[in-house]
Amino acid sequence: MPLDVLVGVLDQSAHAEAADILTRARAQAERLRAEADEQVRSRREAHLSERTASLRAEMEAKLAELRRAARKEVLEARARFLDELFDLAHARLEGAAQCESYGRTLAERVREAATYLPASTGTVRCLPAVAPALRTLLAERPGLRLEEDASLGPGFVLAAGDGAIEVDGTLRTLLERLRAQLSIEVVRWIEEEACTGAT
Repeated sequence: MPLDVLVGVLDQSAHAEAADILTRARAQAERLRAEADEQVRSRREAHLSERTASLRAEMEAKLAELRRAARKEVLEARARFLDELFDLAHARLEGAAQCESYGRTLAERVREAATYLPASTGTVRCLPAVAPALRTLLAERPGLRLEEDASLGPGFVLAAGDGAIEVDGTLRTLLERLRAQLSIEVVRWIEEEACTGAT
């Protein structure tokens, strides 16, 4: 084979081999680029997922904090409202002693409370304004003694002679005993009114 033919064949073979190497290198480069792109995409998704989870946790914590704060405000507002309501009720009770019908009702309540005294002696304390309504009752129970107490407020306090039992029948005490139940009823009514008003 002549030299120029051999050089031509070798040149052609070298070009073919170079083209093949170049093709393989391009394919390898494309594959590496695709793998790098996939790694970047995967890392970006992982970072985004972590960041989303972190933001969601922060948001849920903040939302829970806001809910607690709002609930606290509602409870404090309810407590203030109930305090004002019961203060108003206590103020209104002070005028109850002026009603004639209250004196009769009070005598019945004292009569009922007196049935729980173990001994026949005792003391009934009441406002001077209602004392006349209780004198008839005391005539029926000679062991009971009446004490007028202007500081007492509407109602009565009945104490056994030996001090073993004391019945606090003042309207202030009765209202305080009912406060928990009345508060529940008032709050329930407020919530029902709020729901009715919202629809």
